[in-house]
Amino acid sequence: MIDYLILLGLVSSSLTSGIKPADSNVFKKIPLQNVPSIIPSKLNSKSSLSQKELANVELIMLNEVMKYTQNSSYSISRSGVLKDFDDNLFVLVEFNPIGYGIYCVDSGDFTELSPFAESPYKNCNLTTNSQKYVFMGGYYDKNYVTGNFQDLQNQKNIQQTEITKLKEFSKNTISLLKKEIKQDNIQFMSDNTIGHDLTSLNNKRKSKSGGSGEGTGNVDFNSSIVKAEIEVPYSWYFKYNNDGFPRNSTDICGYTALSMILTYHEVFRSAGYFSSSESRRFITPSRGEYGKSVPTISNDFPNQVWGNSIGGSVLGDMKKAVDDFMEGKNKSYSHYVYYSMFSTIEDPIKDGFPAIYFGKFNLFSSSDYNHAVVVYGVFDNGKLLCHWGWRGDTQVIINKLGLFNEGGVYALYNNSYHEHKTYFINSLGWERCGCGVFLTC
Repeated sequence: MIDYLILLGLVSSSLTSGIKPADSNVFKKIPLQNVPSIIPSKLNSKSSLSQKELANVELIMLNEVMKYTQNSSYSISRSGVLKDFDDNLFVLVEFNPIGYGIYCVDSGDFTELSPFAESPYKNCNLTTNSQKYVFMGGYYDKNYVTGNFQDLQNQKNIQQTEITKLKEFSKNTISLLKKEIKQDNIQFMSDNTIGHDLTSLNNKRKSKSGGSGEGTGNVDFNSSIVKAEIEVPYSWYFKYNNDGFPRNSTDICGYTALSMILTYHEVFRSAGYFSSSESRRFITPSRGEYGKSVPTISNDFPNQVWGNSIGGSVLGDMKKAVDDFMEGKNKSYSHYVYYSMFSTIEDPIKDGFPAIYFGKFNLFSSSDYNHAVVVYGVFDNGKLLCHWGWRGDTQVIINKLGLFNEGGVYALYNNSYHEHKTYFINSLGWERCGCGVFLTC
């Protein structure tokens, strides 16, 4: 086994691969309609948004979700203003029949767009202005009974020490996001002459509980696909993996992501990452349609393999976790590790390998961490296509700027020849390898 480690800018070696990136269709960009010529203006910090500005952001985000999904049947459900812990403004836009996006007011661009998942704020009253959002740092709402902020993904109260860290992270993130400003969106949001006639928007607005007309119910959650310009081979494994990965119920997002990465290599690249007994114990073959249905890895896999004490992780934990799991197995693989300001994400994706992208972490303290996601596609505009690690959040488009100086990248490179193994069984009982070859018929 060969290790490739880039630590604090000291390059020990570089990786090359003969694997050609997966081909994908380039999505056609749908321009905002009737946008006048824009004269760049100086960005002004805002402490609140007018209803007109909020409506214009809705139009921007509606255009974005239709552009990335190539589906014009979306409509606006509701929107609301979010703040990070440093009081910078973001806008949550929720769509019908499903999906949401979060827009950064200062940068004029969205930080994340999830076309086929429910909003993390779906049960929140957005009129209370109590919601907090930190890109790659989580979604929060204030519990007025306890007075504490609560993480909406795991319902845990966060302590003042963590709020202090999130405030500092918020400052760093907004500074990075503002390095690349989409001035046309800034102008569009602020220009009162653009959104004065909201008839078309109101026609697109349907309530979740009722309403009919264009868009309602036309987006198929199970079959809709987002396509990036560059994707890893067999990227559909991540796109359709709505429920085939361990639950991240105890803040084990790094190990959840790594579980998917290991399964991806076992199923599609070369069987043997899992021993025969591990494969039987932890992986359930797919009995659905090949190319849309995926094998399932059991929920207890991370704890059974790495122990019940695992929790939040940092980048360096991934290399050790893989080596521990692969001990004694006859597989050739290599690590691809970038820390902090030297992190890059495009290289492993272009080489054909999915990567884990870490959010905020302290290089010298394993107790300071945030979210980690699987990246399996890169858009020409720099956005990333990710599996977020939560049910339904399998095709999330994110802005990478907030992570550039705050996170890191881990990828596992397979250097072994492909070995077949049955992980797909069709309705006739025919067995198929992840590579697509029928093993019995």
